[in-house]
Amino acid sequence: MLISLYEFLAAKQVTRSDLLIALGGGVVGDLTGYAAATYLRGLDVVQIPTTLLAQTDSSIGGKTGVNITNGKNLVGAFKQPLCVIADTSTLKTLPQDIWADGMSEIIKYGCIKSAALFDLLAGGEIGDRMEEIITACVKIKAALVETDERDQGERMLLNFGHTLGHSLEQHYHYTGMTHGRAVAIGMCVLTRLAERAGVTKSGTAERIEDCLQTYGLPTDTQVPLEQLAPACLNDKKRESGGLNLVLIREIGAGYLQKYTVAEFYQLLGSSAPAQEEG
Repeated sequence: MLISLYEFLAAKQVTRSDLLIALGGGVVGDLTGYAAATYLRGLDVVQIPTTLLAQTDSSIGGKTGVNITNGKNLVGAFKQPLCVIADTSTLKTLPQDIWADGMSEIIKYGCIKSAALFDLLAGGEIGDRMEEIITACVKIKAALVETDERDQGERMLLNFGHTLGHSLEQHYHYTGMTHGRAVAIGMCVLTRLAERAGVTKSGTAERIEDCLQTYGLPTDTQVPLEQLAPACLNDKKRESGGLNLVLIREIGAGYLQKYTVAEFYQLLGSSAPAQEEG
């Protein structure tokens, strides 16, 4: 798809004085943004997100990328758009499953940075408060991006649930598991493990599960964690000898914790393969 887009731009003789407009959901925004970052070594781009997930998360912050066989968004670039235009009336056209995907990312924001937002979402009565909720998410993300545009520190909090989530998406070959549902499972599974390890307040996972279920989102997987672990270790947050894992101490208090490979497998309740130890 990316190559086809490049070829289209070449056929239309697009120049550096032109710009690209990404009108659609997260995949459209990521693809268009990456093409803008790389074609002719850089074109301007405007993001016009039309899904709940894109309006609250993926269109903001300048991250763009495409998937490869070994993982999600492993090929990408930072490309800040000229502007982001979010028309919330487009959300009325979304089918329930696409809406639920967006709610997963919104719940994530409450988990990592805002207990008040989480409590609002947990109440379930949000129909007339979507602009307020979207604005709250955008403000949280904008503040994190302003201090850490290149995703080397606090911005990584936005990846809560994503390390396991991305590995689930890969397990299902990016067709049998949507991003929002994978992240929902990732948040729950990881928080249960963190509670067991004593690094997250007891009862936190149950609160997240209840909130996710309010919006029809899954909270567990039948895929063995040892099958997901190798893909987790190929995640963008991997460092030499380990990875940065996003955890929460309690609702609204996210933090980063570095784990060695052995420690990560121990958290999962498994033993690291011999080639991964050390």
